[in-house]
Amino acid sequence: MKLSILLFRHAVHGLVFRSILLFSVLIGMAGPLRAQPGETLVVGYVRSKTDKSPLAAANIYFEGTRVGTQSDEDGFFVLRHLGPEKKLVFSSIGYKTVEVMIEPGTPVSVNVELREDIRTLQELFVFPGVNPATLLLRKIREAAAVNDIHNWPLTFRTEEEELVLMPLGRESTRRKFEKWTSGLISSSDSSVLSPLYMAGRTYLHEGRTARRDLSEFSKATPENLMLVLEKLAGSLRTDINFYNNNLIMFGKNVVSPLSTAGNAFYMYYLIDSIPAETGKQYQVRFRSRNQKNLAFNGEMYIDSASLALTSIKAQLPVSANINYINQVVINQHFRPQGGKWFPAETDMKLIMNYALQVDSTSRIPELFFLRSRKTSPEDTLYLNAGNFAGSEFQKEELELKLAELNDMPLMKAARWLADVVITGYAQAGKLDIGKVYQFARLTKQEGLRLNIPLRTNELLWPNFSVGGYWGYGMASKKHSFSVNAGWKLPFDRKTVVRAGYTDDLRRVDYEYNDYMVKENPLLSGDVDVANTLISFTSTDRLNRRKEWYASVTHDWNPDIETSVHYRSNRYYAAGWLPFSGAGGNSDMYQHRSLTLVTRFSQDERTYEDHLERIYIQNELPVLYLITEAGQTTPRYEKLNYLKMILKLKHKVLFPYGQWMYSVDAGWLLGDVPYNLYFTQGSDKAFTHRRLHFNLMGFMEYTFDKYIATHQELMLNGIVFNSLPVIRNLNWRELFTFKALYGGLSGSHYTPYDLPSTLSTLRTPYVEVGAGITNIFKIASVQSVWRLTERNKPGISPWGIVIGIRFNF
Repeated sequence: MKLSILLFRHAVHGLVFRSILLFSVLIGMAGPLRAQPGETLVVGYVRSKTDKSPLAAANIYFEGTRVGTQSDEDGFFVLRHLGPEKKLVFSSIGYKTVEVMIEPGTPVSVNVELREDIRTLQELFVFPGVNPATLLLRKIREAAAVNDIHNWPLTFRTEEEELVLMPLGRESTRRKFEKWTSGLISSSDSSVLSPLYMAGRTYLHEGRTARRDLSEFSKATPENLMLVLEKLAGSLRTDINFYNNNLIMFGKNVVSPLSTAGNAFYMYYLIDSIPAETGKQYQVRFRSRNQKNLAFNGEMYIDSASLALTSIKAQLPVSANINYINQVVINQHFRPQGGKWFPAETDMKLIMNYALQVDSTSRIPELFFLRSRKTSPEDTLYLNAGNFAGSEFQKEELELKLAELNDMPLMKAARWLADVVITGYAQAGKLDIGKVYQFARLTKQEGLRLNIPLRTNELLWPNFSVGGYWGYGMASKKHSFSVNAGWKLPFDRKTVVRAGYTDDLRRVDYEYNDYMVKENPLLSGDVDVANTLISFTSTDRLNRRKEWYASVTHDWNPDIETSVHYRSNRYYAAGWLPFSGAGGNSDMYQHRSLTLVTRFSQDERTYEDHLERIYIQNELPVLYLITEAGQTTPRYEKLNYLKMILKLKHKVLFPYGQWMYSVDAGWLLGDVPYNLYFTQGSDKAFTHRRLHFNLMGFMEYTFDKYIATHQELMLNGIVFNSLPVIRNLNWRELFTFKALYGGLSGSHYTPYDLPSTLSTLRTPYVEVGAGITNIFKIASVQSVWRLTERNKPGISPWGIVIGIRFNF
């Protein structure tokens, strides 16, 4: 609550300050903003003539000069000039330009209202009171399926180039960006731009089928730079097709101007009808109805005969509710071929701001991101052998600079940190230290536990690795350890054999088949430094285990991989895991199992870290099918069982936000000790975990069959974007729904009694939550309610949870 109040006050103070500033200028009391002798100081607002709403990103400049500025989210602007010019020009896409005469050398207030620029063309039949652009857009959408070349069985060859540059000089980054987008960059500007990443790829694709790569290369400094950004904040790959309803950019859905839902997000203006070599074309401007929404401002040209796109320029508003991105400009030009218009050239330029929070006095750390794409329907494509990705650099020049930068100590340190973020390991020569979550933990049995985790990397053996850890508990004075080895077999498809032994304490509810959680290299699913020391908690919910394991993993194709795991575990009794029953108490029992795991995905970005695979980003479903057969020997009995498990996760993007859901189901046949029944991940803690239940007690329920779902809806600020002051915070709405249903058959034989803390469900378990995300770009706060079995002892029916997430 205190944090929200502080943010609200900060935003209100900003708005009040602007009003006071404007008043102060008028009376000559503006302090630092007082006009110097001979200087012109202009302060004011730009609004719409129609509804008096503020116009963001309006251009204000002195005619005949390059001195200008843009209005902010509230339409406010401040402009200084030392020249003698008297004419001030106000312009904005979709509005008529206004010119205002002022007296040079004096402070002045100018408030301007711009009229919408709508022209009625004779070629269109227009009903009175109807926007002609709306009628034209309706026809364009009706013809979109025919005009989109991706719907035709045509083969195209595409060459893409990407480049990331870091400004080094003192000049404003935005001013440099304006030069890039207007083609005014000079050799002196290039000298203060340092390349960080370059990539190129050539591929063939037919219609909407998967592309066939012909060649690909990438270089970066530090290496893996783009993987870090992509893993933290979403997919950087962007497929630009304005005929689609949405453009997926940075893991977000940006509404296309040609979307069937476009009228809800855009205002359209029919500007002119102009002659061209291929015939007459319509000029249409479009503007986002709300500058906070993920929609573009720009203009497009339409072929009057086919109603196909011939060119389009689209710019994401500076104030749009998206993180780390300050400017996005897309230019796409089409070329006629065989009666169709295909996207021959596409350029995208953007500024990426990788600071979480920057005050007004510091220089914002920013990057230039450039991508160019050239497409031809022919078998060969001849690119201009000039500059790379539309920059002022030659390819060879970029490669030389990247090689020099990679040898610098600073870049070596950055590369080391990038490896930690991506893989969880810190490289130290031919050894890797980690994983980092194994360094330490805090438990009631061990006290402070320190570990030394190590493994060999590819610098020692390219296809072989040996690793493990040794740990020591300060309070228990006991040692724990683990050893493992892996070998990548010399097959065409990746095949890795692993084996190892562990003697350690684990969480009593540790789930070996929780592969969704283990996909994150910084999460263990067990007790570690994150959920003890960093969370300022300690736990005693542990039991000792001695584990032998062996596995083999094989890739059938890029989308399907299978692994087989053999485990021989010895479970020891503990306070939270008693082995007692009518036949007496037991200290331990033996468990052997064979598990078959198959993972299905499609077009997923991955990174190969020596013998391990890191999953980067995927907006398509990921499915696990797991079958486990095993035998336990409690009290010298032999009990056999079979488990079948399904796990599915998917992130769905739509114009108003994103919906993430997961489904988890399992079925157990046979007889097992109770700790091998299914339980659900639960932590009554203040931190939010997406695949856990927030208000469920620890091992509260047990099942032999169950189905669970975790769903999260994150909107792009459809409410907050419309609220004065609040919209400046870029908050987003967050809703969660979690449900679980299952049962336990009485026909099972179990050698040990169920602890009193375990029970079975009588009704489906349901949790719902609502809150705010994107606080300071990384934090979320939710209010969570438990809707069923709310009156059980020790259960809280309501709670507040916080979370950390990186999203564009």
